[in-house]
Amino acid sequence: MSYRDLIMIGGALSLFCAGMFAGPPLLRTSAGVPEVEATKVASADRAELENLKTGLVEVDAREKEAALRAQDQQRIRELEEHIVAIRQELASRDNARIESVEKKTEELGNQLVENGKADEKRWDQAMKAIVEVKESNEEASNSIKRAIVTLAKSVNDQQEAISDQQAEIEKTLESQKKEMKKEIERVAAEAAENKDDEISLGTVTNTSTVLVTRNDVPQTKSVYVYVDRTPPPRRIEVRSIAPSYRHRWVSGYWRWNGGSFSWVSGYWTLPPSTGSVWISPTYVKVIRGSKPYYRCSPGYWTGGSSRKHRR
Repeated sequence: MSYRDLIMIGGALSLFCAGMFAGPPLLRTSAGVPEVEATKVASADRAELENLKTGLVEVDAREKEAALRAQDQQRIRELEEHIVAIRQELASRDNARIESVEKKTEELGNQLVENGKADEKRWDQAMKAIVEVKESNEEASNSIKRAIVTLAKSVNDQQEAISDQQAEIEKTLESQKKEMKKEIERVAAEAAENKDDEISLGTVTNTSTVLVTRNDVPQTKSVYVYVDRTPPPRRIEVRSIAPSYRHRWVSGYWRWNGGSFSWVSGYWTLPPSTGSVWISPTYVKVIRGSKPYYRCSPGYWTGGSSRKHRR
């Protein structure tokens, strides 16, 4: 997905949320149109919103994966440049040593010719020096080979680490897709359970809170807050740079404090477990008895090694 597509998705999401919470009602019933049709349209809008959220999560994961790959490529380039610099330095040292030995040998030969006799002792010393220099050169050459082998192994280890990270990212994405699918199925099941609820466009008055505890989620309790006041429009936030590729963004939302709404700003945080996905709080307009309410579903972490972590 390109940056342009991401902007289009974000714009669509902003327009949808603004129209849902601030603008004129998105659903209108008219004469001759059953209210069941209006309920179906609302369900379709919620499904489209969930699809947009899923797309944004996938785009974030891909951007992080691309950033990791760029960092790894930069590390490999630095290692290669370091290997080239070591080779050049060692080659320069070898050339200097060879030139020095050749110069000394030439000087000793000239001196023997000028004196007219072969100084056996000096000759032995010269030969010994040559042997030592050759041995030193061989040792230096072996050191170069060992350094190259070590650097090559380090590069291979880096490449294996990159492959492991890519596999982990792909595994995390796959896990997130499965968890999002389960969440969509759960929302659909809840919608089916509440199929008798009707959408109301009446004016919201008074302020009260109704707490309902449900036990239909294994090993957890889902607490819904019913508020008869319209939530403010969702704010548009600008994300800062993530501290690391393991951090996940928790979007801001309006929290009901019993008498008014307060805005909770978005932030970066570490998920409770690898592969966890943050599900943002939602407000759904429903009818309870004869009065319209907004049902607030709290946000929570899902997926990963544990089941659910609600906030």
